[in-house]
Amino acid sequence: DIILKLASKAKYLFKQQNAEEKKKLLKLLVSNSTYNGKNLLFSMQKPFDSIIECKKVGNWGRLQDDFRTNIIDENNLKEIEKSLMVA
Repeated sequence: DIILKLASKAKYLFKQQNAEEKKKLLKLLVSNSTYNGKNLLFSMQKPFDSIIECKKVGNWGRLQDDFRTNIIDENNLKEIEKSLMVA
């Protein structure tokens, strides 16, 4: 699945990409980012938030249900595919 592939390669992709591509990748993965003068605070975009939660609790079974019910914007899917091709 393309979403899991991006999740597994995000760190590598971020290191390899130029500033503009890094910005696009972060926009796909992160939302509601703020800086409080000391820390960067953010939330993960769906479905990446579910992937992180499943990893934390070790319960991957619910991830399948989350993917079935989560609608991924067609434009976001195209951006994910482009990001993976850069690597």
